[in-house]
Amino acid sequence: MGCCAEQFKLHHLLFTSCRPSMFYKSQWNIRPLYEIYRTFAFSYWTSTFIAYFVKFRDKAHFLFYLSNWGQMFVFLYMTFAFSVCLLECVRKKPSLTKGVVVIEMAEKQQNDERNFDKFLHRTKAMSGEKMRWYHITTGLMFVVAMDTAVIVSCLYPIVQDSTYHGFSYFSINIHLINLVLLLVDLILNAIPLYMIQFVIITAISALYGIILLLLHVTHIKSAVYDSIDWGEAPLQALLVTLAMIIIAPVVVHAFVFGLYSFKRFLVNCFCKK
Repeated sequence: MGCCAEQFKLHHLLFTSCRPSMFYKSQWNIRPLYEIYRTFAFSYWTSTFIAYFVKFRDKAHFLFYLSNWGQMFVFLYMTFAFSVCLLECVRKKPSLTKGVVVIEMAEKQQNDERNFDKFLHRTKAMSGEKMRWYHITTGLMFVVAMDTAVIVSCLYPIVQDSTYHGFSYFSINIHLINLVLLLVDLILNAIPLYMIQFVIITAISALYGIILLLLHVTHIKSAVYDSIDWGEAPLQALLVTLAMIIIAPVVVHAFVFGLYSFKRFLVNCFCKK
């Protein structure tokens, strides 16, 4: 684990110090099971997301609700993660002309990656790979989807989320299964997390808060949630919005980073050479 100051270095915000393989491999050395998982996760969430949108009655107001933002972020992450994984599987099929050299290099990389700290800190110059926009986007989508899922699952009972409909399948899917799926993803994937990335979910929270205020100002809807009612209880709405922007992102991302750090500890314990 790096020191506290290391977690807040600016270059970690957009994963510029990372290796591309972190965004399409698992550090648990479970290939091809990881590719199978990526296919299942993408197929499951895409089908349920489309089915929920078709079933959703008030489609014009679909993005008024944070729960729907959350499942949209999961969909975007699963799409990018599956696409990047598929792309690398197609691009990196062993060439027969390279013979033993390719096999030896693959085995060496596989052995190195069993220790997560080595896997994390090897430079992209050593790997010969370059970070592409889709690697960075995959990482950013994972941060946003993971943090949003925690917020949605924890806060919807408090803010009286109208997208919650008892124990219906779709309600459970977007308020609980989304979090379970992303926790599994956190365990399996090799995407690095840093504390400085809390600013990403802070920006998302600020954007959502501004949208709720604009809905009130434009007389479209003053109370998407009963606890954020700009028309009837503006002071309460202001306090809840400020807490959503200032406090919740830091606390939630710190919690997610703690889970990620524990995962790294387990990898280092059980995946040593």
